[in-house]
Amino acid sequence: MFCDQPLSSDTKIELLDKDDQIVGKINVARNDKDFILPIQFVKVMGDEPDNRYNQQTFGELNEAKFNSIKKDLAEKYFNQSLIKLDVQPVKEMIVNTERLIDKKLLIPKYRADGSTGIPNYKKGFDDELHKIYTSKWGDFKGIIVFLSAMQQPGTELGHAKIFPRKSNYNIIVPDSVTNVLTITHEIAHSLGLFHPSTPIEINGKYIISKNRWISQINDYLKQNEKTPNNAKLKGKEVSFGDYKKELLKEKEEKINEINEISEHKPKYIFNLATTENIMDYNGYKIGETVINNPKGNGITFWQWQTKIMLEELKLYHGK
Repeated sequence: MFCDQPLSSDTKIELLDKDDQIVGKINVARNDKDFILPIQFVKVMGDEPDNRYNQQTFGELNEAKFNSIKKDLAEKYFNQSLIKLDVQPVKEMIVNTERLIDKKLLIPKYRADGSTGIPNYKKGFDDELHKIYTSKWGDFKGIIVFLSAMQQPGTELGHAKIFPRKSNYNIIVPDSVTNVLTITHEIAHSLGLFHPSTPIEINGKYIISKNRWISQINDYLKQNEKTPNNAKLKGKEVSFGDYKKELLKEKEEKINEINEISEHKPKYIFNLATTENIMDYNGYKIGETVINNPKGNGITFWQWQTKIMLEELKLYHGK
């Protein structure tokens, strides 16, 4: 048996034994339509004249290597979910590290010889990069992958927001800018996927966190209900009226996130590092003991994950 043309509808194939008795069935999803996902890679570099970490991070990311990454992303990973990637030419973003240090988004590091080492970035660094991106190049319809020359404290290889669902950017740490599996994993987070070991209860924690933000905004606005809109706020570059608009917008976003989270739960829960799934981990540590995933590197997306990614792509990110 073979397929010589795409399937225009979901198809059930019955498996027969030598006596033509049904012994099993295979469900095959329709595959006659590609879903186009634009991807924009951005190399994020520091601007200090004596730093060596830019070259250290991107020295191996030449044209041939980047083409290899694009090929694996498309053919080895996202093709299985009928997602066709439209990878744009790489952009370069040179950030003012002194300014980001002042904003407490970077922690400076120095080598013994006094030259600049790899700075560590803090929470909110990816949001700041997105602001810089949009101010320079405008909004992007697709997923932005920030390949960072700045390091994240800890052992994570990247970071992405699952919520709000329209969020479209993630960040990859220096050691992983050529790691195709890590890049795939973070793009899939941006398309709405949890780790398969994420407990359902985590949704409740997200909701509690968002409700706390909403309560704080409500309390602040109530305490300042008599403040004139043109009043200048200490430590702020905007008037109270403009700041109030920002808070109300943030409140609306938090309410929308709560609604999204309530409807968006992991379908099944597995033990950490036990599956071949792309969203699982290759291993983890308990104290000094390393527990390796017996299935090795992630190789597959599951059907229900594909449905989530395609839904989000159609709603927010795709062409």
